[in-house]
Amino acid sequence: MLEAIFSQADNVCVSLTIGSGANASSNLTPFAVCIKTKTELKRIAQNTGHTVTEQRATEGDQNAIRALCDNIFSPVRKPVSNGEGVKIVYSADEYSQAEFVFAEISRLVREGICSYGETAVISRDLEGVSGLLEDLAYRYEIPLFVDLRKNVSQSSPVLFINAVFDIICSKSFKTRSVLSYIKSPFSQIGFKLAADLEDYAFKWSVEGDMWLSDFTALDKHDRNGEEKLSEINKLRRQIIQPLVSLKESCENATAASITEALGRFMRSVGIDKAQFRQMENAKAESDASPELTRVLKQTWQMFISAVASIGSTLGDESMTAQQYRELLSSMLSRMTVSTPPQRLDAVIAASAEHSRLSGIKTAFVIGANDGAFPKTIHSSGLFTDREKLALKRKDIKLESYLETDIQSERFTCLQALSAASDRIYICVPSASRKGDTLHPSPLINQIKAMFSNDIALNTANLPTSFFCPTKRSALYKYSQLLQAAPRKAGAIERALTPYPEYAERTALVEKLAKGGEHSLNSKTAKKLMLEDGLCASATNIEAYYRCPFSFFCRFGLHIRENTKAELNPLNIGNVTHKCLEVVMSDSEGKYKDEFAHMTDEQIEKAVSDCTDEFIRDALGGDFGKTPSFQAAAKLLKSRAALTVCNVRNELKDCEFIPKAFEYKLADENRHSLLTLHADDSTPVSILGSIDRVDILTRGDECYVRVVDYKTGEKAFDYESVYNGINLQMLIYLLAVTSTVNTLNPERKLKPAGIIYMTAKSQKSYLGKRELSACNDPVKLMEKANSKQLGAFSRSGVIIADYEISKIMGKNYKYFSPVPVSTEKGTKGRSDTDKFYESKKDFALSEEALNKLMDFAKDKITEMANKLVRGEIPAMPTASEGSSPCDNCDYRSVCGQADREDKRQIKSEDKLLLLNKIGVNTTETEADGDVVE
Repeated sequence: MLEAIFSQADNVCVSLTIGSGANASSNLTPFAVCIKTKTELKRIAQNTGHTVTEQRATEGDQNAIRALCDNIFSPVRKPVSNGEGVKIVYSADEYSQAEFVFAEISRLVREGICSYGETAVISRDLEGVSGLLEDLAYRYEIPLFVDLRKNVSQSSPVLFINAVFDIICSKSFKTRSVLSYIKSPFSQIGFKLAADLEDYAFKWSVEGDMWLSDFTALDKHDRNGEEKLSEINKLRRQIIQPLVSLKESCENATAASITEALGRFMRSVGIDKAQFRQMENAKAESDASPELTRVLKQTWQMFISAVASIGSTLGDESMTAQQYRELLSSMLSRMTVSTPPQRLDAVIAASAEHSRLSGIKTAFVIGANDGAFPKTIHSSGLFTDREKLALKRKDIKLESYLETDIQSERFTCLQALSAASDRIYICVPSASRKGDTLHPSPLINQIKAMFSNDIALNTANLPTSFFCPTKRSALYKYSQLLQAAPRKAGAIERALTPYPEYAERTALVEKLAKGGEHSLNSKTAKKLMLEDGLCASATNIEAYYRCPFSFFCRFGLHIRENTKAELNPLNIGNVTHKCLEVVMSDSEGKYKDEFAHMTDEQIEKAVSDCTDEFIRDALGGDFGKTPSFQAAAKLLKSRAALTVCNVRNELKDCEFIPKAFEYKLADENRHSLLTLHADDSTPVSILGSIDRVDILTRGDECYVRVVDYKTGEKAFDYESVYNGINLQMLIYLLAVTSTVNTLNPERKLKPAGIIYMTAKSQKSYLGKRELSACNDPVKLMEKANSKQLGAFSRSGVIIADYEISKIMGKNYKYFSPVPVSTEKGTKGRSDTDKFYESKKDFALSEEALNKLMDFAKDKITEMANKLVRGEIPAMPTASEGSSPCDNCDYRSVCGQADREDKRQIKSEDKLLLLNKIGVNTTETEADGDVVE
């Protein structure tokens, strides 16, 4: 073609970019392809009888940047007397590099050297650093335009339609896809309704075809459950019906019919209105509304044109919904749209290989590291370079891609270095954002050798004031230097003091840097947690002492994780509690004497019915239940029946009579039986319910014990009580014995103790050795029963009265929290002596037991006083080998997870508490006397 043009034309003018200086002739020149083209053009011209003349375009003034571009890839260096306008900038990492760039831009503009619009930041990885550049631009208050083209496939309408196809292309509706669909910006479902539906789907395990019919599961204990379920089903129908219609229309369909069905669907769900609403929001929220609106409109038009072209081009071609979706996605993935600058005078962040810059006076080339500038090129393609050379010798010419890519990469680097007319900053970080070591590009030493003066600059040597041109940047630098360089930080603090907003922020930063704890002012604390007084249940008391900040998040801000309606540990405990209450009591809630004489079969039947009722009322019945749930429910019934049988066996031999089950610490008007007060008179209402209250009558004296069923691992220990944990039963005993209530109308009840019962069947079968060692079937059965009974352990504190403890159960080993010692050396001692010598710390005198309850009461008022003062430190209380931070839902927001100075529960805490309540631990351990 060129030969034909040259032979027929009188004059031909061809423009080529071939560089200047040494780069125009060097073997490493980035203009090699252009120079090769020039040579070929001259040959063709001469063969067609033309005379060839060359004329160079007018070149700019000679300066350091011009010298850099003329010699950068030349092996022969021509030193320039002055490198003014060229700087090599070393920094510790990519973050420090970006910080220098914007601080320097701020200086240049402030001193009138250049404007924002005459400045560019050039990167080989613009997409990777764009977020960092935008953050720094905000901090230094510099307008920035990031010249990135965005793929249409990531736009709102496309994401919405992708979610739709995810749903209709599946055999059954996937909950994850449905939730993505309704949470799309183009969905007509409001955020609150979408969140409610997501919570319902999570709680009741909604999946698959369950979406096709009305939901039935609800918590019957929720007074508004029916109303909520009605609203959820209304929302379900609004969402699912258009999707079902679309899915049916896409079966046995053509490209045209799917396109038509998709159009009907989009109109039915109001996607056009959503697009208009998004544009209106862009106008209201942005200073550059015309440009952003244009981008949104352009994206929408591209999407619609892609859909329409499939329908018109393929027409009656048979197609499945999945094939339609793949074709549409392929088309959209090749469409891009760029966001225009939001203002004329803005710094431009550009990609070195893609952007075309003009009118730039100052450029910053960032990331000039080995392997990135220039980028390492690897051979690719079907033939290797050696094979291409072999083919070339056979007159078979193939493009040498590796050579071309290398030359192209050199040209990209030259283009970046020549982008500015006045000054160029070549930035070299020593570490990546991930902390990996980075090395300077080989070009750096070449550039430094071109100039006689030192052009290197290290950001570490710049004064602190250089990085503080704005109040935002000064505040950040203050936080960096507060501990590393207090004097420099102090100077920044004084500079920010005249600005009240920033003075407050510096005070907060200083507080956090010095290990300051989270806190609230008293007004905020009262509004969030104490407006109507403090309602103190066992759960939130223990939560506060385990970690005050976690308590604040859960009970102050009410941030709680949604839970599934499944047989988790909480619901297993609820079922067990309910079974014990229902089987042991009559219709009026009173203990029925026949319970002690129920057979195992009767108990199993009652437990099964009770469990089924709980699953029906609280867990939605069969709705969303899997075979594994049914198997878990069957196992739960078996274990709950064993627990009830164990309690029956205990009460056969016990004169303590159950008088109340799930006894609430409030009267019929919901007023707490026990109300305490903080120092500022804030009322503290003690709430909760006691699993079981047992009373023993001996003549004119009445003793009470409170029993708590535990399906998890929990036992009484003084160390925890001392640290404010495990106060629940002590408070319950205090509330029952110290107030006038239905169980204690004349306040005559005396404390007999608190008992934790393991309401979970543990490993209780006989091992091989035990079976082989016993040949008598009767003794073997007794041994098996004994093993089963021993699986349900008790712990707690009881009054130091041998007769009362004996009444609690004839078989101390299984039914008393204080087992009789069977160790050697007790022969010849009385049962009373052995009782006191077994575990004396858990048998207290009535006076010591009352003091222990008073201690628990003091811990509650201590908690109330701290909350009144707004004390919510992220200070966990940890037992040995564990920490509340391990499974805390709020560890990502407290900022002090796994702190080394956390409060530790220590073994000495037990002795401290015992001494506090008047138990002489020294004498107890020394002579074995009765604890008084």
